[in-house]
Amino acid sequence: MTADTLLSAPLRDEVVLDAPAADDALRRRLAELGLRCGSCVRPLQRTPGGGMIVDVRGSRIALDRSTCACLLLQQRLA
Repeated sequence: MTADTLLSAPLRDEVVLDAPAADDALRRRLAELGLRCGSCVRPLQRTPGGGMIVDVRGSRIALDRSTCACLLLQQRLA
């Protein structure tokens, strides 16, 4: 069974992030952006390069495909 990542999250559905599968430097940067374990995010738009624009506590953040792939999901909220 593979873990769900932000790439598999449906648009406009709020999801809860798990710990990112990334190196320490990227984990720190993601935490600075508010993308840490337990954070609720809402994917808003897919980008032509395969990334996403996400809403994190009212801020829109653009993420590339590889970053989205390392952001694991805990659960989906209804």
